[in-house]
Amino acid sequence: MDISVALITYNGEKYIIDQLKSIVEQTAPPSEIIVCDDCSSDNTVSRIHGFLKDYPVRVKLQVNAHNMGYNLNMSQAISMATGEIILLSDQDDIWKSDKIDKLISILERNPLAQMAFCDSLEVDQNLNSLGMKRSEGKRWPSDKRSWDIDDAMDAIAQKSNNIAPAHCIAIRSSLIGSLYPLPALANQIMNIDEWISLVACVESLVVFEPEILVLHRIHNSNFSGATTRYGPVARYWRQLSQSVKKLAGRLSRRPNCKVDYCKLKMNRLTVVHEASKLRARHEKWRIFNNALQECCSCLQKRQSV
Repeated sequence: MDISVALITYNGEKYIIDQLKSIVEQTAPPSEIIVCDDCSSDNTVSRIHGFLKDYPVRVKLQVNAHNMGYNLNMSQAISMATGEIILLSDQDDIWKSDKIDKLISILERNPLAQMAFCDSLEVDQNLNSLGMKRSEGKRWPSDKRSWDIDDAMDAIAQKSNNIAPAHCIAIRSSLIGSLYPLPALANQIMNIDEWISLVACVESLVVFEPEILVLHRIHNSNFSGATTRYGPVARYWRQLSQSVKKLAGRLSRRPNCKVDYCKLKMNRLTVVHEASKLRARHEKWRIFNNALQECCSCLQKRQSV
């Protein structure tokens, strides 16, 4: 099985070699590493070239002509990957040596799952533990091993605005066709890992490996969108999912009921509307999709439906 790693960089000279070493020294090393640099102004690119002299691995290095931003740069890296399984990577973490092996194994045991993710431990710049696992920070049920769209909506509504951060994710290449093109509003209000998690839940299942397989470095130069993962976007998604779940329940019980949707914001609605269209063949999601179409119409006309 061919395995790809999609890694993006931006002014990551301080930690990029540590990250690359932890990838190439895996017990199940990847077939290729895709590195997309987003116009770094430091020595990130030259350090990667130096690394390749000592570690002759298959690396595709793309240096962008202009700054694309986190979401579009990661989307580019994923689209360049040729492996059956694609793992996403930050530029400053440390992967445990069996991370790839463990995530591949859980996907093999769950052939219907389009995505797997592991737990990670937050550490400081010197790799000292900060005492927080990602699962603890998101208050995931300790015994939960798989997620579907209901779980995704519950996580969004009650706990956080995301299921899995990019550095923990592995996806099947068959999911890529459903991810792109990335809706413009999704690009504006969420990180790419949030979109991937949501679409994977809509498409099938997401499975969780509870073992800590990544040391996630927290420092002043983190660029992966950490400032938006919590706060406004989380509140944004909680309000949206609560409203839409309530709406779906009403329509299930009373298909002809009239509800005033004008309090919902149009741009909060569209991303979930895009995701719901992927699952329209299921009755539950047909109800969702019809409801969201009515919401969009109502918001445009500023009327009740």
